[in-house]
Amino acid sequence: MWKTKILLLLFFQIIAFSKISSQNKDIDLGKFKKYSHINMGGLFNTFSGNIGEFLGKGGGGNMDFNFGKNKFFYGLTMQFIAANKKKNFTTPPGYEHYDDPSLLTLGGHVGFILGQHQKSHFRTTFGLGYTSIYHKKKGKEIATYDGVSPSIEFSRSFKFGKILYSEYSYTSNFTPPTFDPKCRIQYIEVFIGYKKLIMNNQEGNGNLFSAGLRYAFNDYRLFKK
Repeated sequence: MWKTKILLLLFFQIIAFSKISSQNKDIDLGKFKKYSHINMGGLFNTFSGNIGEFLGKGGGGNMDFNFGKNKFFYGLTMQFIAANKKKNFTTPPGYEHYDDPSLLTLGGHVGFILGQHQKSHFRTTFGLGYTSIYHKKKGKEIATYDGVSPSIEFSRSFKFGKILYSEYSYTSNFTPPTFDPKCRIQYIEVFIGYKKLIMNNQEGNGNLFSAGLRYAFNDYRLFKK
């Protein structure tokens, strides 16, 4: 019995690998309506408004987790930025400043795609996050300015490489594979963004402008209606 299972497994693996080897032939991408999207990369930023008096240019990184259907998507955002200090924020007695203050944003977003999401396309994203500015400390105690940060971002995604495609998934080494078509498409993204900083201290209020480059990929699967 176990020999039969192994032979069946090998048979379906041969079929799956034959499908992968012919990746970009006979793939009807129009069937893949839903997808998950992950991007990660670096950015350059600058400030204006009240916070621009205290912080100068800087850089950092971000990562987005998205879920989409056709041209619309939603997801979660994490962004970290380190900035050059221009002058000290007001600090309570006993606190000292970080040489390079940093900003951490966690939040959500929604957006839409201009063009076909399985090809090179444009994206517009609207977000709302919780932002903390880490700029002073007292021993091991860290003090921050905190607030919300609505944002908007425009990006251009350039498709590259081959479509990674398979038709079967495996739950174990001794059970037959299930029919589960899926594919992965990779992109390089160029983006620009604007974020409004609304903090619990006037010194932290202002504007954050950013631009950067990211690696991204979409994982598509077939879903039942």
